[in-house]
Amino acid sequence: MDCGFDIKQMVFYNMAFNKNNAWFCHVYYNALCRLDLESNEIVIESLFPAEDSVFGKYGNILYFEEKLILSPRNSVKILIYDLKSKDYTEINLSKNYKCEDININLFTNAFIYKNEAFFIPGTYKAIVKMDLKTLELTYYDDWYENLESDIKSKQRVLFLTSYQEENYILLPFCRGNKILKFSLNDGNSRIIEVPDKSLELMDIICEENIYWLADRNKKSIYQWDIETNHLIEINNYPRNYQTRSCDGIHSFKKYNDDIYIFPMSGNMILKYNIKDQKMTEFFKLNIESEESMKFFLFSDNNFLDYNERSKEQLYMYSILDGMIYCVDFREQTVKKIKSYIKTISDDLKRQIFISLNSAKENKNFVMQETENVRLDVFLEVVKRIK
Repeated sequence: MDCGFDIKQMVFYNMAFNKNNAWFCHVYYNALCRLDLESNEIVIESLFPAEDSVFGKYGNILYFEEKLILSPRNSVKILIYDLKSKDYTEINLSKNYKCEDININLFTNAFIYKNEAFFIPGTYKAIVKMDLKTLELTYYDDWYENLESDIKSKQRVLFLTSYQEENYILLPFCRGNKILKFSLNDGNSRIIEVPDKSLELMDIICEENIYWLADRNKKSIYQWDIETNHLIEINNYPRNYQTRSCDGIHSFKKYNDDIYIFPMSGNMILKYNIKDQKMTEFFKLNIESEESMKFFLFSDNNFLDYNERSKEQLYMYSILDGMIYCVDFREQTVKKIKSYIKTISDDLKRQIFISLNSAKENKNFVMQETENVRLDVFLEVVKRIK
């Protein structure tokens, strides 16, 4: 049996943490996986119930009261996995808010507030709230018409990250210079416009009246005083900083007086000190590796997502070497964990291959060429799985 890549290589977007475990969904086949954070051993917990086998059905994953909530990426169902009973519960999403013929990146972010889970849309036309006690769904779409004129292509994602402060969230708009401020209590929202129309926002950090912004096309970060409307561009990078393809910033995290910057394809993780305004290298990355494509085929970003175990620790899967990076801000260290499973039973292996073959035969699997999914990358995908 051959599927074109090593099924023992674990590839994922997002993690959920409980006790000494990190949980994630495999991108290429429908599997729920667990990483033991003490031994660094990975096991496949179970395969998802699935009526089809589209790649990357579930991306974000949340932990709540001995249950895992799986946020749909390329699916119209939310999955809930009970860690005690080992059973799945499926919650159907309304198709009224789904863009016609768009089956990918429906939701790109999710989080829990009190006893509710919020699902942040990529291509879906509503923010979805799920009551974690009753499993009732509420849809919020008032904001969509205020951004619709800026959405050039419905294939392209709306939001990738969110920043929560008290009882609201800020959602940087990936396709323009706008931020959606959304109330977690009543669902009311308003649009905030940044005074630079060239920006396409990827991430945001809020500190009282100061917003820190990351742009998806430029290697600059921005400091915006929302009271004075003064916007400062910051790009004093180290001389040896370079990018592989895209100059944009995927994400950043603040710890004490430092902002840690994660470029899309830069050759280092960077650290910007707010007090002395200096930017330095925090951790060197090998962006020249010819092996990187085999670790993830659908993106050119160094890291797929950024998962906080705590305010001090961040876990990320890297396409550069197929490793899990653990960044410890307090200890100022970066530890690599092999994202690889040692053994898979024959029965489980058979089920995985059936799932993969079904996915390859799925004629509805269509990808649009974008900045991160280029034609040459897609041709490599075809070559590897045919």
